Amino acid sequence: MNKRLVELDSLRGLAALSVMIGHFMNITPINPTFLVYTPLRILWGGHEAVILFFILSGFVLSLPFYKGVSFDYTSYVIKRIFRIYVPYLVAMLAAVIISLLIHKKDLSGLSQWIDSYWSYPLSFGNVIQHVLLIFDFETRQLNPVIWSLVQEMRISLLFPIIMYFVIKLKWKTCMGIAAGLSIVSLSNRWVHFNESIGYFTSYFDTLHYISMFIFGALLAKNVDLIKKLYSNLSFSKKVIFGLTGMALYSVLPIVESVAPFFGNYVLSDWLISGGVITFIVMAIGSARISTVLKKRLFTLCGELSYSIYLYHLIILIALTNLFYGRLNIFLIYLLTLLGTFCISFLSWKYIEKPSMNIGKRLSKILEKRNATYKRSA
Repeated sequence: MNKRLVELDSLRGLAALSVMIGHFMNITPINPTFLVYTPLRILWGGHEAVILFFILSGFVLSLPFYKGVSFDYTSYVIKRIFRIYVPYLVAMLAAVIISLLIHKKDLSGLSQWIDSYWSYPLSFGNVIQHVLLIFDFETRQLNPVIWSLVQEMRISLLFPIIMYFVIKLKWKTCMGIAAGLSIVSLSNRWVHFNESIGYFTSYFDTLHYISMFIFGALLAKNVDLIKKLYSNLSFSKKVIFGLTGMALYSVLPIVESVAPFFGNYVLSDWLISGGVITFIVMAIGSARISTVLKKRLFTLCGELSYSIYLYHLIILIALTNLFYGRLNIFLIYLLTLLGTFCISFLSWKYIEKPSMNIGKRLSKILEKRNATYKRSA
């Protein structure tokens, strides 16, 4: 598979929007509450969206490994740093400046969730931890969404090792390894080898989320076969397939209600992963869905998805502290939505794209030097 799958970018964009809607609903809970247990949850499922991000990353990062081209680890790391880390640093600098400039209001009457942010003095040590990113630290102080980037960067650095096994082993064996990693991660909740300082940022949590990257890599490995199998389904079976995916993707609150045992997050994440895989198969296997996802509105969301994810909560916290009590909360949400798209477009155009281009140029220079060195050796 050589062409870029624009549909997957669009899926990522829609997921980023659902994270933002989910954060709105952390302030204004949905009413009636039974809707939380329906497939409508796909509209605001923030944690589910992160699982989608991880599986898509596994899918996309694995593609070059299947092409059989030579692999240079340093070049790979450079591209990942300039793709993820540089835009992240700019967003965190913005979060630091804004949090220092804006007067913190008492928002406890609105939501304990929103009131907890920017409530504590920012220490130099915490800033350094944010800069280093990959270690276990308190991720909820400035921009809580960054917990997933901690995991993304860690797993990205390990991904070539993961791909060695995915390429060599059968898919059933890989699934067994993924299950084993999640179980080992779960065991930490009992033995407490590594307590998570931030939100799901322990090193044992990383083992669990590696499973999601494995799912994506396996899906990419077998994508042509899976697309063929999907295309051979009857219309009614495709509908059932899609509805099943929606149900799996929306299962989190149901699992928490009917299976309130310790560590049920592993069960729910695996079920959610099934829903994510269903969506990916439909996005690239259905001509109709693919055509819709290639519409400019959706591809734009895909292009802006990383910046939407990085900036929306910073903007929401800032605007809520500035205008709560003076503006209706839903108007604050609208301003957050508009502000997020404006800032995200500027970030994508002037930070993300230039950063990615620099990363690609540096990696190509390094690859040429390594090739010259090998020829002369």
